[in-house]
Amino acid sequence: DFDLDVAAIKAACASEASGAVRCARSPDKGRVLLSKKCFHAGAKILEVPPLMSVKEPEENESYVKLQLLCEGNPTTLPLEPIWYWLALSSITLDQQGGSERPMPRGFPPPVASSVQDKVLMLYRGEHDESRPLDEGSRCSASMCRHAGPKLTEAFDLHHVDPLLLSSLLAAWMLNCFEHTESPRGYAVYFVPSFMSHTCVPSAIWALDEEGKYILRARREITEDQEVTISYLSEVVLLDIAPRR
Repeated sequence: DFDLDVAAIKAACASEASGAVRCARSPDKGRVLLSKKCFHAGAKILEVPPLMSVKEPEENESYVKLQLLCEGNPTTLPLEPIWYWLALSSITLDQQGGSERPMPRGFPPPVASSVQDKVLMLYRGEHDESRPLDEGSRCSASMCRHAGPKLTEAFDLHHVDPLLLSSLLAAWMLNCFEHTESPRGYAVYFVPSFMSHTCVPSAIWALDEEGKYILRARREITEDQEVTISYLSEVVLLDIAPRR
């Protein structure tokens, strides 16, 4: 439920972001973050660890199986294998079949249901019926739609709703950040994922050496002002608007 998600995000803002921001519902953007106090340019707004981080495994039987599955099904599974690995890494113990069911060697360990719920919240906002999906979300939804059934069948995941697995994949595609280069890894951050993009952002972000998400004010931000970032790099922002 969209409103319940907003309440959960507000609670996370208070506990994980030290109450620096709050979640609100915007009629044209959906969920956004507003500042709860004034910040001068350069001031740190928040610092949060990843909700989840996943690395591409090496010499892993389940990952090799996934790679072969992608090679043999380029239409159904057109993305690189690591994207489907991110979704498989986001299912719970019950969805794997319980503690008594042996999983394939190398299969990702389960996550807590509370973590999965937050990952799904990152995508559920795209289904707010009051707002149409943007082009990027429509494209992601199309690529994810057939992945869930194929993955559940290939890995014998009879306790997982294929639609849920597709939604987990979409959540990662639309919200993750590069976390490590070697081995390649990605991470999702909960509270920061609800900031809107603009080419004239009020804040700027970076990841520190520990992988924490650091957000600082790019200019003065007043209380109750929306905190925005750019999804584009600083270099791209210098380009003319049509190229951006």
